[in-house]
Amino acid sequence: MQEGALYSDKWGVAGRVDCIAEYDGKLSVIDFKTSTKEKKEEWVENYFIQTSAYCEMYEELYGKAIDQIVILIVTEEGATQTFVKNKKDYLPLLKPAIEEFHKKFKENGKTN
Repeated sequence: MQEGALYSDKWGVAGRVDCIAEYDGKLSVIDFKTSTKEKKEEWVENYFIQTSAYCEMYEELYGKAIDQIVILIVTEEGATQTFVKNKKDYLPLLKPAIEEFHKKFKENGKTN
């Protein structure tokens, strides 16, 4: 799947996944990022949470679990970074992240 629309009734979220494909022999959610400079792993935790959400959405819609998440980053100078993680490490962070998203969305809706 490339640029595929996903949603979850369970989590109350939707999004467009960059890519779902095999990476190093495992079905994975793959997210492509660009950056002005290389990033430290602790700076991109939100990417891991987002791709874990895509794993959950895909499983809910298609009945097939995806455990591996992959973040591929390229910088303006051409440096590349690869982060390969397991979604289970980020699922505990997913619910609070979604709650924070909905809270900000509601706040912004009231002020606009």
